[in-house]
Amino acid sequence: MKPYRVVTNGMSGADVQAVKGGIVARLRARRFGGLPKAWDSTMGPRFADMAGDALHALGAAPSTVSAARHGRLTVGAQRMLLAHRRTPAQLARATARLPTTRRRAKASRQPGPSKPRIVRLQAAMANNQGSIGALTGTVGHYTAGPRPGTRSGDLSYFRQYNAQHRGQGWGAIGYHYGLAIDGTILLLRPASWRGCHTAGANTGRLGIVVNGGPGQRMTAAQRASYRWLLNNAHTSAMPASHRASARLSSLPGVGKVHKDYNATSCAGDFTTDYRSAA
Repeated sequence: MKPYRVVTNGMSGADVQAVKGGIVARLRARRFGGLPKAWDSTMGPRFADMAGDALHALGAAPSTVSAARHGRLTVGAQRMLLAHRRTPAQLARATARLPTTRRRAKASRQPGPSKPRIVRLQAAMANNQGSIGALTGTVGHYTAGPRPGTRSGDLSYFRQYNAQHRGQGWGAIGYHYGLAIDGTILLLRPASWRGCHTAGANTGRLGIVVNGGPGQRMTAAQRASYRWLLNNAHTSAMPASHRASARLSSLPGVGKVHKDYNATSCAGDFTTDYRSAA
């Protein structure tokens, strides 16, 4: 079938957008009583016929196409239009499905998870372990210590762990990211530094830690932030000092925990959350 040629007659993009908006409004309202003549001067002399045929084929115009308009169509276009003409029963069924279709379309437009709060530990650190190298995965941990009920409490404990790990000769807290009780992502050791969180398996692996011990699980906010981290730590949403060099969720070793590499109970029941979000 020879396609229609749409002529804009030199009109502006705003005029064309107005015409498109009018068609969409009529399609959503399921009414069609002839396109305004002004649209012909905007889009071209055959635009009204083309738009009318399209709306009819989609079920927005239950009336039949006039013989005069059929006469201006090619034979192929006439056959296509007749093949797609809907009966009153078909139109009724399409109308009944419309609310569900709109709900699905609206759901598909919903934004993804929002960016969580990101806070720096603000503690003295030094890199004496070298570069982390090419990323291959993540390692989840718990601290095996108290679980504060506030973000400030989480920060306080991680500062204590930073001082403890510096005293052990590690230069900084061994982990790269912490997840506070309210879902805040705490920036610990910079992402480009090799960590000190998993004996013999620190190269290429980022350490992610939560305060708490055996028998405890992440909060819903922590799980949401962990998923966000796996999918966004490599983007500009993460400060450069803690930006991952690759998408964490695509790494072969994502979702691993401490006991996958060493003889330890870490990360206890938190293991379920680390694995399920990966």
